[in-house]
Amino acid sequence: IPGTIGTKVHELLFESLLNQEEQYPKLFGCFGEYEKNKFYTKEFKRITSNHNSYTHLEKYISGKSKSIDMLLNMDMLTCLPDDLLVKVDMAGMAHSLEIRSPLLDHKFIEKVARIPESLKVNGFNSKYLLKKIASQYLPKECIERKKQGFGVPLEYWLNSARIKKQLNMLLEENSLLMSYINREEIIYLLDKISGDGSRLEKQDVSNIWLLLCLKTWLDVWFS
Repeated sequence: IPGTIGTKVHELLFESLLNQEEQYPKLFGCFGEYEKNKFYTKEFKRITSNHNSYTHLEKYISGKSKSIDMLLNMDMLTCLPDDLLVKVDMAGMAHSLEIRSPLLDHKFIEKVARIPESLKVNGFNSKYLLKKIASQYLPKECIERKKQGFGVPLEYWLNSARIKKQLNMLLEENSLLMSYINREEIIYLLDKISGDGSRLEKQDVSNIWLLLCLKTWLDVWFS
């Protein structure tokens, strides 16, 4: 099955074999199992064949009896301090802003941790209690509107002439990136972006950006 649809089908088939506790950590990942198999070099596949990328999260899963509280605990100890709060702090400091998150006050967190799960997620309605309280002060369209993240315009960036020139660095033969990532797959991605970008799919955009970040990280810390 070609393209993004094929990738999603492969991922869904794989994840359907997992339980809830195993599925959730994969939301943190960048490359799924299908993409790892496609992008990794033969040698890197061999080295990582017996390695599970999510092993470091197992300590937050085992021994927990309540699924929702377990996942919230995992978020609080991993995703928040290692990813989201770091990005917020860096963005704030770049504009001389000292940002604080009131819902992360430790006394508030301790209180909320004792609230029954049914008041946190009610059916498919997440943030149930928070929405109930907020509905007393905010209009309905604010409470029920679709969630909107703080994504960056990757597709616009990658279609700019400046970034397109920099993408050629992904093919540098002496780069450490070539030790881990299949060169042919990179060429295939860059070929899709070489024109007007109309052949690019959403997953392609994400993959190119991830590879560019990985290349930069390897050059800065390991070259």
